[in-house]
Amino acid sequence: MKKIRNVIICLIIVILCGCFNTKKEEKINISTIDNLNIEINSEVKLSSLINNSDEIDLVNSDDLIDTSKLGEKEVVLKYYDKKQNEKFYSFKVNIVDTTAPTIECQDKIITNIGKQVDLLKSATVKDNSNEKINLTIEGEY
Repeated sequence: MKKIRNVIICLIIVILCGCFNTKKEEKINISTIDNLNIEINSEVKLSSLINNSDEIDLVNSDDLIDTSKLGEKEVVLKYYDKKQNEKFYSFKVNIVDTTAPTIECQDKIITNIGKQVDLLKSATVKDNSNEKINLTIEGEY
């Protein structure tokens, strides 16, 4: 009877010690850069968005952010904690288009009076969004 009581007391102590484990997991503070607006179709590594990337054991630091579509995008950072457990931290970035298209054409076009001239023949337009842009001329020239 005394043995059973001692076993029960030992089990209760073991269970209580496990339930009241005061050792807390150390939190890692991840700090992102202030401006999370990224230009469309730009090459941006995940590590460039983290202020303290040298303090964290990043798993996917060289991953490129998909910047092919405008709008808000969730990005997931993978890292190892101090116990080498893989952890995840997510945050949002905003893909924006702040760069105006550029138009390239000849500075001068020489023609004869009365001859029809195609002013768009040598003109090209480029944009970092890869959006198709229709080049038109308004007015009379």
